[in-house]
This record gives sequence, C-alpha cells and structure tokens, in this order.
Amino acid sequence: YQRVVGEDAVHLRRGGTIALDPAMTVTCVASGGVVIGETNPETGRDENDMSVSLLVRYGGFSYFIGGDIHAHTEQKIADRNLVMNVDVYQANHHGSHTSSDPDFLADLSPQVTIISNGSHGRYHHPRQVTLGALAALTPAPVVFQTNKYLRGNNLGDNVPDARIADPETSDTDGTILITVDLAAGTFTVSYG
Repeated sequence: YQRVVGEDAVHLRRGGTIALDPAMTVTCVASGGVVIGETNPETGRDENDMSVSLLVRYGGFSYFIGGDIHAHTEQKIADRNLVMNVDVYQANHHGSHTSSDPDFLADLSPQVTIISNGSHGRYHHPRQVTLGALAALTPAPVVFQTNKYLRGNNLGDNVPDARIADPETSDTDGTILITVDLAAGTFTVSYG
C-alpha cells in the first residue's frame, strides 16, 4: 500500500467529499463511528462500527453504503436526518442483526436494498430480523442478495430465489450491477 499509494493517501473524514465527476458527489457521512454534525464526537463501539459510510449522488440518483456500521452509528445518522430517501441502500454489515435499525431505515426509505452476503457464513447473514425490518417499511423496498444463505437454521434467511444473484452458490455469478440513466432519471438492477 505504501509503495502504490504512499503520500497520496487521504484520510476520509465525516463531511469530506470525493471528487469523481461533475454529476457525481460522494460524501462521507460517518468515519470512525463519528457522523456529520456530531458536536461531542463519540467513536464507534467496535471495529465494524467505525466503518466509513458514504452517500453517493449521481444526478438525481442516490446510494448509501455504510460498510459494517451498527445500530449505534445508524441511530446518530437518523437523529440528524443525514441520509433521507435514497434509491438504493446497500445493507449495512451484510444484513446483520446488529444493523439496519428501524429509525435509520425509515429515514433511508430505499426503493431497493442490496445485501452482500456469503452462502455459508457463520454469522448467518442476512438475518431474519433484518429482512423483517425491511419488509415492514412502507413502501417496502425490493431486496436483492448476492448469494443464497445455506446454513439451514432459523437465524439467517433469504429473499425469493428470483432476487438472489447466485442462488446455486456453486459458481461466481453473485455480482449485482446498478446502471443509472442520467438523462431518463432511472436506474436498473441486473445480475445473473
């Protein structure tokens, strides 16, 4: 890393932006468990909760990816109304029960949620409670998964196979692609 990036590395902090394209803004909403507007910074409670969280806007399209943040940081984001009405939410912490707090989800009000998960993970992602919290939203988002959860217990669960990019989990087609048409103001989700 030092050889490739070296002194060009930039530490992304809450409120910071990444310049990529005139039509696109990437804003750091949280870093180290500290969110934009937090006057008495309280850091994350563990390494996962200290993830960088980004709000990506491309024209009228918005996408939130919070890494592995937990409900603690999500609640601080919700309390400040920092992320509202996104098109796509990449589920925090792979759809874990420690994330996707109902207040946070209500603020996000996503049209689409994508859960990036493995098929045999010992953490049982996505969790039933997370899928239930997403289903309870009005309107409920369309939820997609990268892989089918196969552990076969009552902790993890799946969306219908038609919305799982790799339902067989025997190959490598678990990629989900989002394509934004700026001119039309639309986006599509494709996989498989």
